[in-house]
Amino acid sequence: MIDCTIRNIPEAVEERLTEEARRRDLSIDQAALEAIARGLGLESLRFEYYELDDLEIVDDADG
Repeated sequence: MIDCTIRNIPEAVEERLTEEARRRDLSIDQAALEAIARGLGLESLRFEYYELDDLEIVDDADG
């Protein structure tokens, strides 16, 4: 799997992507990935998103 950075996103695309992410309670990355898949005709792809909100930070610096 690759990581990708997209630059110079047109304002209209940014606004639509932000609206879609907010409406569906997704991150911008999640909304963008789904939009790319749909644009490529891969609507049947299903993505799994893992919530990290319940993870606990453990500071083990003191050993």
